[in-house]
Amino acid sequence: MAKIALALASGRSYRAGDQLFYYVTGDTKKVKVYENSKLASMYDPVSPDENVPYYEDKLLALFEKFSEFLPKGESVTAQARRKGKKSRRSS
Repeated sequence: MAKIALALASGRSYRAGDQLFYYVTGDTKKVKVYENSKLASMYDPVSPDENVPYYEDKLLALFEKFSEFLPKGESVTAQARRKGKKSRRSS
């Protein structure tokens, strides 16, 4: 639905099969994507407005979904939850 709204608002003529790249904006992980999205071409690296909590939540969900296929040991989830601590990997 977000892609349709963005395509209509862009003023450009899209056809079936055309690619449309967008990103989600906002401050919380629970947002209505169709109300909080912009065309990727509108992204301003000087003033970033991507929704970091939304993308972190999506990434964590994917990690949990596929974690059984990852090597065993301390989970990345446990590492991610230790906010503010540096990675033990040496640079």
